[in-house]
Amino acid sequence: MPKRVLPPAFLILSACSISTPQAGPPPVASAAAATPVARSTAVTAPAARPEPVAQAASSTPVAKPAPEARPAAVADAGLADSDPTRALFVANCAQCHGLRGDGEGVTQLDRKARSFLAGGFSYGNTKDAIVRSITHGIPGTPMPAFEKALTAAQRADLAAYVIGLGPEQIQVDAEESEIVVRDLPVVVRGKLPPIVEGAPEWPRGIAIGTPEGLTFEYRADDVQLVGVRAGRFVNRADWGGRGGDPLGMLGQVLWSPGAVPRAMHAALGHMREGLPGPAFPSTARLVATAVVGNTAWIEYALKSTDASVPGSVAVREQCQSFRNALGSGFVQRRFVRTEETGLYIGLPDLPASVPSVFSGSCVCAFLAGERPALIVAREEHTQGSVVRTEGPRLLVELQRGREHEIALYVLTDLVPGTEWNAAMQERVVRGFCP
Repeated sequence: MPKRVLPPAFLILSACSISTPQAGPPPVASAAAATPVARSTAVTAPAARPEPVAQAASSTPVAKPAPEARPAAVADAGLADSDPTRALFVANCAQCHGLRGDGEGVTQLDRKARSFLAGGFSYGNTKDAIVRSITHGIPGTPMPAFEKALTAAQRADLAAYVIGLGPEQIQVDAEESEIVVRDLPVVVRGKLPPIVEGAPEWPRGIAIGTPEGLTFEYRADDVQLVGVRAGRFVNRADWGGRGGDPLGMLGQVLWSPGAVPRAMHAALGHMREGLPGPAFPSTARLVATAVVGNTAWIEYALKSTDASVPGSVAVREQCQSFRNALGSGFVQRRFVRTEETGLYIGLPDLPASVPSVFSGSCVCAFLAGERPALIVAREEHTQGSVVRTEGPRLLVELQRGREHEIALYVLTDLVPGTEWNAAMQERVVRGFCP
């Protein structure tokens, strides 16, 4: 008998319980210095997230089957329900999703919270998929992570509970061709479809899926990030076409370069009498991809396109979700090393007309539009590095034999009402620039 497959779901499980933002954004947690992939395990500090409301149930509730969906009965239930899973839901989820799970909570959000009564989830309707959303949160939305606030058993019970609030549905396992990301990142190579309508496809592509639910898409020819998705990972439909068919990317687009196609590019140049000279044309050559510990890495060499112009650096790169009081999105970290002298690296590659502010070892740029975004470039550990700015670009003089960690923070989901004014610039500087 053929399998029945549910259509893709594009509804987002919104926030459960989020902390009230403080007057200013908290300091950004930077990743611990990582050692090269070829030598040992790299450990990266988790992205900052708002703390969930403390759970109010016993520490080891007994796992129970999913309750029958009875919205009216749930609506009549009070805060002192004897069911420990119901108590967990009230304490941690009802503020946003409502006591009935209908999305009518008391917390004010920039979008309506997910209604569990309607069924359907952006990561799939299976218990494992919903546990992942509860555990890691959903980047790009107000939904926080509950990995520290709730035990694994409590998160599993909550997943079964919210499934039971919805209509009766057929729960299916992933198709054999779908690759599901669980506890560790997954790296897949293949043809990437256009990230948005009108964009090119990339015959040689790399897709990195993270346990947080983000997918980072790279073109392999010059190792450039071309887009970020949130949701399910990938369907390997190309297996049936001998590699000729594009990968079936399953997540919703969270970010694409759009009008600033070189936003994530890094440029190289030479220092001239202590000052940065013009950047020279450069290209990246892929060296390797690897998953070490809980981190996926891309390694590549960045060098001049002109053999007569010296200049080469080795780069290890990784991406992960990020959140602070200004909004949420992702961070791209580059670990850069060179054995040459007199080189600098500059990023992001944005037009000079983009409004920006420079302070300390970072530059912050604001991309206006229908969905504004904030891009912050920062050297994480200066240790005597010479850092300058050139409009909305950060320039870091590279020291021979030393690894520099340079991060690009991209906030794609800013808090409502964000405008690039003096108050906003001050908040950005306080939150990112030492």
